[in-house]
Amino acid sequence: MIARLILLLTVSSVSLAHGAGPARSALEAFTTDLETFQADFTQTVRSQDGRVQDLTTGKIWLHSPDRLRWVYKGEFPETIVADGSNVWIYDETLQQVTVKPQSDQAADSPLMILADVSQLDEQFRVTELGDIEDMVLLELKSLDMEAEFERILLGFD
Repeated sequence: MIARLILLLTVSSVSLAHGAGPARSALEAFTTDLETFQADFTQTVRSQDGRVQDLTTGKIWLHSPDRLRWVYKGEFPETIVADGSNVWIYDETLQQVTVKPQSDQAADSPLMILADVSQLDEQFRVTELGDIEDMVLLELKSLDMEAEFERILLGFD
C-alpha cells in the first residue's frame, strides 16, 4: 500500500462527527511495524473564510519511535529535528536555532502519531472524512487548545 501524507493546516471551524472507518484502518495498517518514513508534503494555512494565506512544501523523515526531520522550503525555510531528547528548530532566514525539550513538543506532533498510533485518541479528535480524490481521509484535530495547528488531514490511497 502506498500512502500519501497530506498535511493541511487550517483555521476553519468546521465540526464533523467522530467515526471509525477505512482511513483509520489504513493508518493503523500503514503504521504497523513502521520503523522509517519519508515523504514530500504540502502545508496550507487558510483563513477562517477559507482563503489560502500560505502554501509551503517540504520533506519529512521519521525514524520510530522518536526521531524526525522536517524541512520547510520556500520563502521562510526552516528545519526541525527531533533527536529523541530535544527538538531543534533552525530558522534559515534568521540564522537562529531554538532548542526545546522533545517531551514538550512530541505530544502534539502529528508525525509522532505515525510512530505510536495508540496515542491518537488521547491527543486528537479523529474524524473520517470519506473518499476524496481517490484517497480516504482522516482528520486530526488537536485536543490541546494551544496547539500550533487546528487540523491535520491524512490521506491514504
